[in-house]
Amino acid sequence: NARMVLWRGWAADYAQVFVTTVRCAAMAKLLILGGTVFLGRHVADAALAAGCAVSLLNRGNQHVHFTQPVEHLRGDRDGDLSALQGRHFDAVVDCSGYTPAQLQRSAEVLRDRVAHYVFVSTVSVYARFAPGCHFDETAPITTAAQGYGGAKARAEEAIKAAMPGRVSVLRPGLIAGPYDP
Repeated sequence: NARMVLWRGWAADYAQVFVTTVRCAAMAKLLILGGTVFLGRHVADAALAAGCAVSLLNRGNQHVHFTQPVEHLRGDRDGDLSALQGRHFDAVVDCSGYTPAQLQRSAEVLRDRVAHYVFVSTVSVYARFAPGCHFDETAPITTAAQGYGGAKARAEEAIKAAMPGRVSVLRPGLIAGPYDP
């Protein structure tokens, strides 16, 4: 089953959790979907500091310079993912997935080419937020298909169905920190 991590904090702290989740060993090949804005940028920094070989897939709209070499792959979650064809990675950290279609498209390309997939979801997938309640992976999920929480909940289902046993879902609350657009 998918592992869930719930947490609230600074983006750089989240990045450390993500890198730990994928057990980013020296020279592990890590693909970050996104990676140049806010959270993805922190994940890339943490992965580089851990010794990972980092590849970023994004639209190429942001030009970020990292302290160590990073492979930049151009693609679009809603369209062309051909830059990933034939590529193999130890893990993926998906910072930019939002819709079930995006996650299904990613899974089609990466299913047999990645050992582990980390999907950054949101606490907004929970059906309700009663005061004083604590949430974990057993809490009810929204049944909505629309809206931010509904789309992320359906995206979680899509990636877990496509890659059973190889997905970790992270459900952060508020994330704050440098590079926040």
